[in-house]
Amino acid sequence: ATAYLWLGAFKKAEEHFTQALETEDGLDLGERNKVKEDLARVQAAKVALALKDKADLAADRAAAGKKASSQQEDLAAAVAMYEEACQTDPRSAVIYANRSFTQLKAEQYEACLKDGEEALACLKQWPTARKPPKPPAQPAHLDPPFLDDPTFKHPDEQKQGEVDWLMKHGGGSWKDLPSLPPEYEWVKDAAEKSGDAWIAIRKKMPKATIDAIRRATTKLQDVLYTRNSKIVREHLIVAIEENKAGEGPSNKAIRQSEEFAEKLEVHEKERALELEKELEEARVELEDYDLDAALAATKSGMAQAGFGRNHPVERTKRRLFVKVLLRRARALEALGQKEAAAEELQRALRAEPTNEEGWTSYHRLCPKQS
Repeated sequence: ATAYLWLGAFKKAEEHFTQALETEDGLDLGERNKVKEDLARVQAAKVALALKDKADLAADRAAAGKKASSQQEDLAAAVAMYEEACQTDPRSAVIYANRSFTQLKAEQYEACLKDGEEALACLKQWPTARKPPKPPAQPAHLDPPFLDDPTFKHPDEQKQGEVDWLMKHGGGSWKDLPSLPPEYEWVKDAAEKSGDAWIAIRKKMPKATIDAIRRATTKLQDVLYTRNSKIVREHLIVAIEENKAGEGPSNKAIRQSEEFAEKLEVHEKERALELEKELEEARVELEDYDLDAALAATKSGMAQAGFGRNHPVERTKRRLFVKVLLRRARALEALGQKEAAAEELQRALRAEPTNEEGWTSYHRLCPKQS
């Protein structure tokens, strides 16, 4: 999906992101949320692209129109559709660049410059392969515990010599019997002939109670695998009430869940601090990132970070960069700001030294320097 996204194949990217989400047990909660965010962005970009194409057609009609009135109507319609596309995908450099060109043709020079600036700001945020991503890792201490199930005891855990009866008592009535631990009860001893023989045996839970406890324990176990402390805490309230009713997870299982929730909360606080640090590093990196220097033509054999100069992403980025600067230069020239226009042309020519339109405009503005 990511590879298709880099190639601009939104439909294919959407298909593969969707398949990843639909794969059972394929993603943990954190990964799933991230993929959902990526899918939402792809879908928004896909809708915005369709709106952009409609706006492009309106702009083309304006360029082909012979009547000034119809041209203005088509240009106004194109600008309105570009606005809708921008609202759908506010981070698309292409949409801002195309609207900037439309504003230029409509002689809305200030709006052209503003959209051009927005396009360059979005272009600056395009992903660049400058450093490898951190490998996804799930800390070992965040693996959920295997919850205690009071309805089942593995044969290997059975204590040697343990039996289901505790003691016997002969003579007397039920009222004369000594007290027992809560997990035992007195019943008539059928093995004895006398009618006043008793035996203390381990209580047997009804099948319905056993099934209810197992369902509640399984549900709590599944909740732990979300590794979300808020969800675990909310479900623990339910589990405790089920436990009080005698049809919920055991006291031990609840303690295990509470301890795991505490570990999750500590980890979430640590992760929040890490994320805050990463965002600050990204902000500083973005501020220090020199788009002009990154896209400037380099000498053959010179090492450079990120994608190679001929990589499709870099070529697209550079071409869009140059187009925006050329349009800004034309708008500035129309406003009488020739020096500023010349500076934009110089930026464009540093990125694309063989651009004929750039050199033609520069020769006209700066004949002596040419």
